[in-house]
Formats: sequence, C-alpha cells, structure tokens
Amino acid sequence: VIWSVISGTASVDGSGRLVTAGSGLVVIQAKSEDATATDSVTSYDWHPFGNGSTIGAALESSNHATNQFRQSGYPTLLIGCGSGTFVLGVVTQNFVSTGGAVSYSFDGGPITSDTWLKTSQGIHSFIYLRGSNAARKLFANRIAASKNFVFAFSEDSVGAHAAGFAVTGMTGAIAASMAACPSAGLREPMVGSTNSAPAINALLSAWRQATHH
Repeated sequence: VIWSVISGTASVDGSGRLVTAGSGLVVIQAKSEDATATDSVTSYDWHPFGNGSTIGAALESSNHATNQFRQSGYPTLLIGCGSGTFVLGVVTQNFVSTGGAVSYSFDGGPITSDTWLKTSQGIHSFIYLRGSNAARKLFANRIAASKNFVFAFSEDSVGAHAAGFAVTGMTGAIAASMAACPSAGLREPMVGSTNSAPAINALLSAWRQATHH
C-alpha cells in the first residue's frame, strides 16, 4: 500500500505513520494496485503546560500574520487556570494592537463584535475576563464544541488581522484547567480590575516558560 497526503500540513514517514506538522484538515490517500481510497482526519496540536498553581493549554493559529514592521507570527489561543482564575485569551505576540475591539465566529457562522481586555504583560494579548469563572468556562466550552474558531483584531491604523484555530480535540486538552478553577470563584466582573493582573501574568509566564518564548 502506498500512502500519500493530498492536502494539509502532514507527511507519511517510512513506517507508514501519518505525522502532522500543524493544525487543520488533512486528506490522505492509499493506493494498492488498481484500488484507491481517500479519507480525512483533523489534526490539532494543543500544547499543555503547567507551573505550580497555573495550568493550561495553548494552540497556535493555522495561519500566520505579518504586522506593520514585517514581523510574522502565529497568534496563540490560550486557555487555562491561573491561581484560581479561569483565563481565556489570544496572544498576538509581535503585534502592536489598538484597543480591545475584536470579532470572532464559529465554523463560518455569524460574526460577533466584542471588547476584550488588552494587555501587554510582556507579550501582547487580548483576554476575555468578563463575569465569573463559570461564564468564562461556558465561552471556552462553546469554542470546544466547534471545529474552527476565527478571531480578528486590529493593529493600530493598519487594519484587521484574522487568526484561524482548528480547535477540534480541545475538550480533553483543557479538562484539567476546567477542574482546577472552581466555577463559584471570582464572581465580580474582572475587565479593568486589578484582580485580573496576577492571573494573566501567571498564565502567560507559565506558557512562555513551557514554550521557551
């Protein structure tokens, strides 16, 4: 049997094992004499990490973006529990972002405009910290129930950048974070609150250490 990759970021090694190099849909083909068959699988590359009371998982976007200074990067979806606070955000890395205005959609559905907390805690990011831990967990579960999550943000006056995340398989990756953060905790709205800073710093620090950023 001869195996090959028709589309997607993957390859088949000498042992016939499919090795993916990124997230997204991978279409494979098998040929044997006169018979040909194709199938597909969704690849995801969540990176789990932990550091003391902080635990989470990160996923780079399936597309890269270039900022106004010609720096390229892959925005990262970051979900975790930092010192009892459930944090959900998108790390924009090299980008100088304007305000907290964002938009997002699930599986090509309607686009929702929203305002997330903009932070530059050592690395530029947008954090969703509205409401209680329970409310943020619901948002994370909504992402987990989809296959593709698209997140768009603006960079000064340059225009919008969209990051696409192949989030299939996310439920298992964030299960530990869900359990680590009690839903009854931190019920007060946190956008703009000084209480949000330690949680964001803890999560970003653990993620940077784990991924050597």
